[in-house]
Amino acid sequence: ASGDFQVAIYIDGELLRTVEVASIAAGSVRTIENIELGQMLIGAYALELQIDPYGKILEASYTNNVCTENFSVTIEREGLDIIDSNTVLNDQTTSNMYVLSGGIMYVSGGSSVDTQIFSGGIMYASNCTLEHTVLSNYAQAHFNGDVYAHFTELSGTVGTPGSNTVLNVSSGATLVNTIIDNGYVLNYDGGAVFSNTVQLNDSYFVAYNCKVIGAKVFGGTFFVDHDIDRDNAEYYEVEDTFKKAINSSEHLAPEEVVAFKSAILLECASMDYEKGWVRQLHIGPIRNNNSKMFEKLGADTGFDSIGESNYAKPLARHLDKLAETGALGKTIIYNIHPKDNEMIATMLGNYQDSLCAGKLQLGSAWWFLDNYDGMRRQLEAVSNLSLLGRFVGMLTDSRSFLSYARHEYFRRILCNMLGTEMEKGFLPRDMALVGKLVADVSYNNAKSYFEL
Repeated sequence: ASGDFQVAIYIDGELLRTVEVASIAAGSVRTIENIELGQMLIGAYALELQIDPYGKILEASYTNNVCTENFSVTIEREGLDIIDSNTVLNDQTTSNMYVLSGGIMYVSGGSSVDTQIFSGGIMYASNCTLEHTVLSNYAQAHFNGDVYAHFTELSGTVGTPGSNTVLNVSSGATLVNTIIDNGYVLNYDGGAVFSNTVQLNDSYFVAYNCKVIGAKVFGGTFFVDHDIDRDNAEYYEVEDTFKKAINSSEHLAPEEVVAFKSAILLECASMDYEKGWVRQLHIGPIRNNNSKMFEKLGADTGFDSIGESNYAKPLARHLDKLAETGALGKTIIYNIHPKDNEMIATMLGNYQDSLCAGKLQLGSAWWFLDNYDGMRRQLEAVSNLSLLGRFVGMLTDSRSFLSYARHEYFRRILCNMLGTEMEKGFLPRDMALVGKLVADVSYNNAKSYFEL
């Protein structure tokens, strides 16, 4: 809490003295020791208080028991309004508001400066201006209508399950300089406007032992390609593109769009590397092809197909930029078009290093390739152009329990391929040697690679 507390000490309803207390950080407790009360009754004594950041007495004790029966201790803080019940503020200008557990602050019209919403507190704001609003754990804020919020901070606690700070933003609201910390929930609709929003870190997921992060890259268009003006695309100012997109009706050039997507993908890759996460890229599908069904059922409802684009050069540039900056971590790339198997397998060989064995991998057959021919072709590409013995094997990105049967299907295809090569004399008839390879691809490699 910014500013100082005043501790006022009364005896029998009469003010004895006040004591200034330095500001207290939110969530901490301050002990005030040896407050001399002067010569009262039998003699001098001292008071010890524990005060929380909201001005609540947690504990009071005395050096002796002289005249304690009629003591009353209150806390007064100049310029601070504490809200612990329903409070409606219409067309008012307020500052230094503390919304505590059980408190609901309704702000309509006017403005509010330096509002802190603590655990259990709720703010509803509409048609107003907010300057510096801070939400702590389990706090909630709802911005509806014409709300202009400058410097809004959502701060959660790392590793505390359910410690979500919730901010709901509806159409018409504008948020400038929003800082989102760990353990947050941010809900907003398409009419809300955000400018300069910063995600501080991904520690919330780290606390839950997250190991893998994935992204879908549609048609390879997230990469700056030589098919467009490379110099223009590569050096567009990302911030300018973002502001133009949300604040004006000006048409964005294709180079701007690609440059923005590329920059976001690079930034996310750097964040993943810092967390030690395995990064997955799923490249190439064309989504929502059937316009009629899209209007009827919405996005991603089954009308997708294999895309076709040439992204070898832009993929190389993307990986090269990460390698140059030392931010290229463990990466698995999945392609939707079977023609890209060999291209990706050889591309990844350019950037392998000693971070770990098989650091960059051609992912298992994915989506439309998740069948006998697709799995066999992917395994052959890895075996011919990479190192099958380091492959991390099959995955499923489906949430259906029955889809896990594909792992058994994959293992049978792998064993059939290796067994056929043993019969033909391409591999030695050494069951222990080849059996270990099967066990590694089916289990051990993934356990090591994902550090499980």
